[in-house]
Amino acid sequence: MTTTPMDGGQALIRALERGRTAVVSDNGWYAELPDDCVVKVEAPVRVEELRRVLRALVEDSGRRREIGARAAAHVRSEYSLGTFVERILAFSVGS
Repeated sequence: MTTTPMDGGQALIRALERGRTAVVSDNGWYAELPDDCVVKVEAPVRVEELRRVLRALVEDSGRRREIGARAAAHVRSEYSLGTFVERILAFSVGS
């Protein structure tokens, strides 16, 4: 499991931290994000599927809020400074 955001991932993490709902391709590092924290579309992304997913999100503000809240909680848990320090220490001690 890769736990480091790939290119563009830092911008996504900042958006999720603010409770934004994100649509990502189910590929690479993005595929490792919890399914309840983002909306995933199958790679390669097809325009029709992306249109359907976006339309559904536009029409369901409650779902957007729920996903955004879970995303923000996930980022606070997995990408906080404290979590970073714990992982560095675990790696150092484990070496």
